[in-house]
Amino acid sequence: MLYEMALQDDISRLKVEVADKNGHVEAVNEDLDMFKLKYDMLMAEKNELNARAQTLMANVSSRDNQIQEMAGHLSRLQTEHEGLIVGSESARRLVDELKTRVEELQKEVKRQSVVISDGAEEKREVIRQLCFSLEHNRSGYQELRQAFTGHRQRLVLNSVFSLVWRAKWSTYLFSASELGFSIEFKPKDENYYD
Repeated sequence: MLYEMALQDDISRLKVEVADKNGHVEAVNEDLDMFKLKYDMLMAEKNELNARAQTLMANVSSRDNQIQEMAGHLSRLQTEHEGLIVGSESARRLVDELKTRVEELQKEVKRQSVVISDGAEEKREVIRQLCFSLEHNRSGYQELRQAFTGHRQRLVLNSVFSLVWRAKWSTYLFSASELGFSIEFKPKDENYYD
């Protein structure tokens, strides 16, 4: 009987211990559930941070690529700018040379114009003098011819006048090679003097 009581006490004590341990197990299970929840939350946050980190890395890589492209573009622009400067200097020198050449040509044109003008004036003066002499001699010949018209010695006089006229004309037959042209006055036919 005593043994049964002792056994009952042991059973009761074991039940209490089991109950206590069950309580500890439940508490541990609750803690475990809480830790699992925290773990899941931390993993979710970690995944989110990883995703953000990957996005940031992708952005950084993209920015690096853009920076490299812009650096290359800037280098090309600098090279092009230097080329434009060199081309501009060459163009400026060419413009200066052309201006100098134009000024030289303008001076040459003015000089040639003066030479041409002087030569033309000399030609005009010679032609004026020739025309004046021709008109003077023609009118003198016509006066002499009219004065002696009707005389019997008309044939003789005409021969004399023809000789005089030819002598006069021979003084005006010339070549003005120094003026760049030739002038020669001749009657249209031999009967012109008759």
